[in-house]
Amino acid sequence: MLCLAIPLVSNSQIDGVYLALLPLAAIASFEAAQPLANALGQTQASQEAAQRLFELIDAAPPVLDPFYPTPRSVESNLVVKELSFRYTPEEPLVLQS
Repeated sequence: MLCLAIPLVSNSQIDGVYLALLPLAAIASFEAAQPLANALGQTQASQEAAQRLFELIDAAPPVLDPFYPTPRSVESNLVVKELSFRYTPEEPLVLQS
């Protein structure tokens, strides 16, 4: 590329500054296009991942919620007396009443 551009600078058809710009533009174009080759290699893995996602979406849920759920009771009659708690049998009690 430089071999073709040097005569253009010598004949004053382009400025010398643009001669330095030509290799930089070529390097930048290759740098921008380099990830495209890797992207083509990832298409199979991406398609397989998409297939697994669609299988999850299309699968029936293991538990079906009722269409009309029963109303929850507001009243609570739970009473706890003499409750103690420890994380393991060797540790001291964390909660003791």
